[in-house]
This record gives sequence, C-alpha cells and structure tokens, in this order.
Amino acid sequence: MMEENIERTFSCDPFGQMGGYLKRFRGLTLFLKLENPKGQRIVQAFAGSHALDPTTAYQVSFITAQGVPMKYGSGRQNLEIHAVAALADWFSNANRDTNLVSAGQVVVV
Repeated sequence: MMEENIERTFSCDPFGQMGGYLKRFRGLTLFLKLENPKGQRIVQAFAGSHALDPTTAYQVSFITAQGVPMKYGSGRQNLEIHAVAALADWFSNANRDTNLVSAGQVVVV
C-alpha cells in the first residue's frame, strides 16, 4: 500500500501523480530511495526498532477504511468506539501507560 502511495506522490510521470503527500502512520519507519523504480522504493521498513519480516502478518488499526483499500489486510472489523471518543478517553486517562510506540517517519536515503 505504501509503495502505491509513494508512486502516486513521486511518480516520474506527472500524469501518475495524485495528491502530494504520503499516508500518515505511527510506529513505522520507512527508508526510501526515490530514484528506484516503481514498487521498489522502500528499501527498509521497521516497526519500532525491529525490521519488518515480509512473511509475518502484523496487526494494525486505522481510523477510516476510505484510506485503506479492501485488497489490503484480512479479518477487518469495525469497533464500537469511534476515533474521537477513543482519543478523548486516552487524553482523559491520567493513569495510562505512557509506553507509546514511536512516531512514524519516512527517511529518504
């Protein structure tokens, strides 16, 4: 999904460019070579400090299905809580665990 998004943002063909920004994420670090061919721009990917294993399935969450096409992932489910309520709950919980996953980043190499 990120390779497709990178292509829509940095396509060599101006007619292939759509948008101008990458999808936002948290806890993922991508190392990119923008000069690489389409589909081969991500050269390394990490979840936290661990390299992603292409043979492993990872659990993820997202706010809206609009930004994540159905062809990605399996076992999708809608939760009863909405994003705004979840954030309000998190900010109001003074005793929460502060061991947060690091912010996401894209590093162009």
